[in-house]
Amino acid sequence: MEETPPFEVAVRRLQQFLAKQGWPTDLLWRTEADIVHPPDGDIVVRRRGEREAAAVARIRHDEGFRRGVGIALEVPCEVGGAACTTVYLTTDAVEAGYRMLADHGLKLEHGALRRGPGRRAWQMVPDGD
Repeated sequence: MEETPPFEVAVRRLQQFLAKQGWPTDLLWRTEADIVHPPDGDIVVRRRGEREAAAVARIRHDEGFRRGVGIALEVPCEVGGAACTTVYLTTDAVEAGYRMLADHGLKLEHGALRRGPGRRAWQMVPDGD
């Protein structure tokens, strides 16, 4: 696997990947904790300020970039015409294996089916802060 690219390059690659798959290329950044997958198949996404969420995504990516660990840019669903995107970092080789990630480099992925209005259920919930 190639080395992890800087954030801007990783985002560009994700957008190209999504476009080829027919997904939106506008990104709605969230943390993994902001996205809940209840057993009924719906996806619940927490509302948060876009600038804050984008800043957290960059910080998280840059942390993984500095540490030289595996990074996944994951898009579990579409929300309001944007690809809801998270940054995931590996912690060790075993955990990376469970997530089917290399222990270094970049992985791009999206959900099996787009979810959004008229497709499948999703909802934004207010920020609890």
